[in-house]
Amino acid sequence: GAVSFGDIAVLYRSSIQAGMINEALFRRGIPTQVVDLLPFYMRGRFRSLYFRIRAMAAADIPMNGTEYLSLLRDHPGIGISGLMKIEAQLPLGEISDFFSRVAAMDLDPQTRDILGGIDDGLRETREQIRAQGPGARLPALLQEVGIDPEHPDGVRFLEMAGSFGSDFAGFAGYLRRNSRGAVYDDNAESVALMTLHAAKGLEFSMVFITGCEEGVLPWTVNRQEGMAVDIEEERRLFYVGMTRAREALVLTGSRTRTIFGRGCEQKPSRFLAEIPEQMIRIVTTPFRRKKAAVQLTLF
Repeated sequence: GAVSFGDIAVLYRSSIQAGMINEALFRRGIPTQVVDLLPFYMRGRFRSLYFRIRAMAAADIPMNGTEYLSLLRDHPGIGISGLMKIEAQLPLGEISDFFSRVAAMDLDPQTRDILGGIDDGLRETREQIRAQGPGARLPALLQEVGIDPEHPDGVRFLEMAGSFGSDFAGFAGYLRRNSRGAVYDDNAESVALMTLHAAKGLEFSMVFITGCEEGVLPWTVNRQEGMAVDIEEERRLFYVGMTRAREALVLTGSRTRTIFGRGCEQKPSRFLAEIPEQMIRIVTTPFRRKKAAVQLTLF
């Protein structure tokens, strides 16, 4: 039967695949909603890094009291009572002179010293970034909060920062705009774009899973040499994606793909060979260049 845009989901292994898919659908006039989990830089030790970067760019992109309190919570030595006392004296909305305000508050000497150290550290790092550029200072900043710059997430963060060149405020603004995950709206008449992780618990009449290729699903493209891949977890994710479909499932892949600026020849995902042949219908679709592509449709 006929399906509406709201009955369709496009799923992918990594959120970095979302941009091109969203752009392609937009060009064809197809409404979309991009659903995502909380960004990786808002979890774990990256969260502390995020608030440090936000504070260093506060002159260009003001922070509110809640954000400053989140910054302070990650620094040892400031207890709950100190945070509560600071919070009680902060104004609502954006604060342009946070450290000047807390310096005038009635706080114990230890808390006052810690706050002064945080302020001095942020100023020093900000000046270093202005003089050397973000690319020279950020790897050390990652290490300061306990993040390995060569870990895949560390590499991903530095590559994201590098795309802004010397525009540190622009990078901080980008992080802020995308700091909250978008929640799926089941009333929206639009195609849902989301990662396989984010699709857990949801169902759609028609589901497309993109990037069914080795390196993408299972995801191995930015893992360090020697780092083990949890194939069983990748297989479970693929299964989660397939079982989101109530009526039709389309599995797609590319022969070639550009990954992190490098062109790659792709092979079909090993997971495709695990699907019983009797459950697959091969669909050949003509393209403008009079070549044919094969899509796997699972019912």
